[in-house]
Amino acid sequence: MTAMPMIRDKIVNRAAWKGSEIGKDTLAFDVTPKHIDAFAELLGKIKAQGLTIDQIGREHFDHPAINADLSDAFDEVLNGRGIVLMRRLPIEDWSLDDTKIVYWGIGTHFGKGVSQSVLGDRIGHVEDMTKVDPTARAYRHHKELTLHTDLTEIIGMLSIRKAPTGGLSRYASAMTIHNEMLAHHPDHLETLYKGYPYHRHGEQQPGQSPVTPHNVPLFSQKDGKLSIRYVRQFMITAARELGEPMPDPLVKALDCFDMIAQSRDVMLECMLEPGEITFINNFVVTHARTAFQDGDDPAQKRLLLRLWLDVKNGRAVVPEVEIYERDENGQGGIRAVDGKAPSFNYETLEPGDRY
Repeated sequence: MTAMPMIRDKIVNRAAWKGSEIGKDTLAFDVTPKHIDAFAELLGKIKAQGLTIDQIGREHFDHPAINADLSDAFDEVLNGRGIVLMRRLPIEDWSLDDTKIVYWGIGTHFGKGVSQSVLGDRIGHVEDMTKVDPTARAYRHHKELTLHTDLTEIIGMLSIRKAPTGGLSRYASAMTIHNEMLAHHPDHLETLYKGYPYHRHGEQQPGQSPVTPHNVPLFSQKDGKLSIRYVRQFMITAARELGEPMPDPLVKALDCFDMIAQSRDVMLECMLEPGEITFINNFVVTHARTAFQDGDDPAQKRLLLRLWLDVKNGRAVVPEVEIYERDENGQGGIRAVDGKAPSFNYETLEPGDRY
């Protein structure tokens, strides 16, 4: 596969930010009493109708007290920095089930929630499940995750509980990383535009190949807009499945990317406090977390709730960024498969491998 056309000019817009130049407060807007009253009103109506999460659409979470603010937040994710932070959601006053309803309802202002794994989970529980499933996939593990993207246009993450130690969130702008590579390491960019096959980690549909039949470009562009798709471990396991070493130019290019992305100047690191939500554009911003350790008390077990959101008429991207095939309705995400669990055998990792 030949490399895709590259963007060869510096990207200058709000999405090309540096962690050293912004902070958590820059990304945030606070939930106010008028928002909370609207959430309570909408929650009451939804519960009175007996709607399940899957039945709640944008029309069920429409209110003049929240519409404009959530529209502005959506525009910032889609056309601005690619990330926003909502603070002070009063989750301590709601049950977990009610919190999920409000969270899902907020998400309908950003996109349509889709399945995140073969479990069919539309609200993913990001927590350490390794005591019951030692091969739990990364979002159900306690290990450090390096900067990567998820597989839908927008991801939402709502903090319910923190761990006693670790679990810091990390973010880096793909636009800034591209600018830095273009300025200082342009030889690596063509390799990243060419990409490499991705392993589907056992979450493909029956009869489908465990490895994508095409290269997935790390960087790509359509209509002059740069987009990113990056999960390094999926490339490492694809190479093993294919029985070949990862090409040396690719390894060097990925190392260069990671070095820039994790630099103190580029990366933003902060703690998501309980009641805080981030919404991130996966085509614009990479995210990660530090390792964490739960406490023995259930109140000290880290829990975040995750949404994967498809966006109607969102960012135009090349088809090669898709890892899993869309369903008959054109929905993305990972379709449910009876009898399967989202797992990955970490024992197959070798020294130097990183997720």
